[in-house]
Amino acid sequence: NHTIMSEALEKWDVQMLNSVQPRILQIIAEIDNRYVSSLAGKVDGDLIERTRIIAGHQVHMAHLAIIGSHSTNGVAKLHTELLKEMY
Repeated sequence: NHTIMSEALEKWDVQMLNSVQPRILQIIAEIDNRYVSSLAGKVDGDLIERTRIIAGHQVHMAHLAIIGSHSTNGVAKLHTELLKEMY
């Protein structure tokens, strides 16, 4: 997926993921909790809420990929700059 349009980014329903891979969901939830804790008090709360892995009963897979990675690579300079602005 080479877009950052929110409607095109993959999201998984929390209940569905819990029914098929409960342990994976637990791990994702722990990553999300650690992400939020690491930023609490350091950045605007709105930024944290917009970039959480689990939000609105959905697992945001692009957020998981970026937060859980050491580095990410945009497919073009513009794409890379847009990702930097988001995160």
